[in-house]
Amino acid sequence: MANAGAAGRRRDTTPWYVIVWHWADFFFPFIIMEVGYLIPAMWYRFPNYDNLPLADQVNLNRGLLAQLALALLWLIGDFIVISNRDTLTGRLQINALISSIFALIMLGCTVWMYRGEELGWWLVVPTMAAVVDSLLTTFLAINNADQKNPTDIHRG
Repeated sequence: MANAGAAGRRRDTTPWYVIVWHWADFFFPFIIMEVGYLIPAMWYRFPNYDNLPLADQVNLNRGLLAQLALALLWLIGDFIVISNRDTLTGRLQINALISSIFALIMLGCTVWMYRGEELGWWLVVPTMAAVVDSLLTTFLAINNADQKNPTDIHRG
């Protein structure tokens, strides 16, 4: 009878990629910022940079394109992981809370840098992606938790 309480609980069936994504999810804005900041810096080291046509526009567009691609991959990955039915409700709530806090911090940093006239373009895309991630995560977490069986004790 010592194990009678555990008989009613289900085993955690969360896939491994969901657990990995929940930890890696919070590093994506930093990766996006670094890519946006470093691509132009590396582009200046390209031989014969001054001889390229429209060198300044190519410089900006390559960094911006890389940032947009990474932001899109981040949001698609977040959508896939959060809409997974095997994700625990507690994990969804923590992810939504951290995404919301991170979006507020990013917005605060962006406004602070904008007011000081030091805003780099490489900060705008990760900030907008963090805001979209926060809204998307919260909406999908509520939707996913609402569609779960309320009698399942383990999934809350």
